[in-house]
Amino acid sequence: IYFPSYMPQMLLRYGVTTVADLNNDTDWILLQHEAFNSGKTRGPRMFVSGEAMDGPTSVTNTDQRVVVHSLKTPEEARAYVRSLVARGVDVVKTNYTLTYDQLAAILDEAKKAGVPVVGHSRNMRKAAELGMKYMEHMNTVAWAVLDDDMGYERWQREGFTPERRMDTSKFPALVDFMVKQGVFINPTLVNNWRT
Repeated sequence: IYFPSYMPQMLLRYGVTTVADLNNDTDWILLQHEAFNSGKTRGPRMFVSGEAMDGPTSVTNTDQRVVVHSLKTPEEARAYVRSLVARGVDVVKTNYTLTYDQLAAILDEAKKAGVPVVGHSRNMRKAAELGMKYMEHMNTVAWAVLDDDMGYERWQREGFTPERRMDTSKFPALVDFMVKQGVFINPTLVNNWRT
C-alpha cells in the first residue's frame, strides 16, 4: 500500500495539505479519503482513484505493493469505471497492458461521469488520439517516437530500453501534437531513471 499510516501526519507536519493517491486498495483508500476530507481524522485533503485498471496481460501485480484490477474486455472496463465512480473516486487510473479498445471504453465512460483519467499507456500519441489528457512516465513518450512503433510489445518480449532507440527527429511533431491535444505529462524522471 502506497499510503502508509504514518504518512498523513508526516505530510501535514511538512505543510502538504493536498495529495493524490493514484493506485491503492479501493476500500481502504476511500475510507482514508472520507476520513481526511470530512475532518474525522487529521490528514491532507485527498484525491483518489482506487485500484488502477490493467489489461488482460497484466504483469503489474507481481509486486505485492501494487494493486491493480485486471480487465479482459472493453465491457468489463466500462463496468469497472462505473463502479469506481459510484463509490466516489475523484479520478480513474490506467495501466500499460490495457488494449486500445479498453482504453477507449474507459475514457468514454469516465467522460460521461465527468471524472478525469490518468495513468500509463502503451503509446502517448495513440492514447492522446483517444482523448487521454494526463500521462505518467516518460517511457510512453519513448514508445511514441520509436522507429518501429512496436515499443511496448517489444519491451514486454525482450526487455529492451526504449529510451536508447528513440528517433529524436520525431520530437517536435510529438510536442506540437501534445500541446494541441492539451496533454499533461508527469515525467517521474527521478523514479524511472535514477540508476
